[in-house]
Amino acid sequence: MNTKISTDITLSAHTSEAERMTIASLIMGEGRHCDAVGNVLGYTPEKFTEPNYRTLYGAVMELHDEGIQVDGASLYHKIKNSDTLNEIPTLYDAVQTSSSAVHYAKIVFQHWQRRRLASIARWASNAVLSEDDPSSIVDEVEKQLIEVTQGNTSTEIIPTSKGVQAGVDYLQRLLEAGGQVTGIASGI
Repeated sequence: MNTKISTDITLSAHTSEAERMTIASLIMGEGRHCDAVGNVLGYTPEKFTEPNYRTLYGAVMELHDEGIQVDGASLYHKIKNSDTLNEIPTLYDAVQTSSSAVHYAKIVFQHWQRRRLASIARWASNAVLSEDDPSSIVDEVEKQLIEVTQGNTSTEIIPTSKGVQAGVDYLQRLLEAGGQVTGIASGI
């Protein structure tokens, strides 16, 4: 039985706009919301449908992970050999504030869930019609539905020492990259 479930369904034009707004908010906020958005969407771009926005999201998250401030210049240097460069200037007009980054990320995530559910349903329908073993179809659908409902939520427990060390490593990368470690941005 073929258990590969395709994800090529596009359900809404709103997906593209939400993807654009998510990335624009991250750039406008100079990466301050990357962790919050990463908690919703994950730190890899597979939930994005538009290839340009996939590239930009991946680059933004890589910059953040490297401790480099996320802005138009750093993003340009990260993707300078990509066809996506033309998108960067248009992002500055997309949002007025970066505070909506998580809101737009949730919209992107919901559209990803809808696409996945539609793909799972289509696959299950085809599998049932091909007279595959029903119990293996149920098992595969159940596995895929659990993946969709869990999203990027991690239930893994990590030792405190590992979490603290990751935080210290992140701060060290910020310092080495010339980033400022000043705490929460207040706008003052």
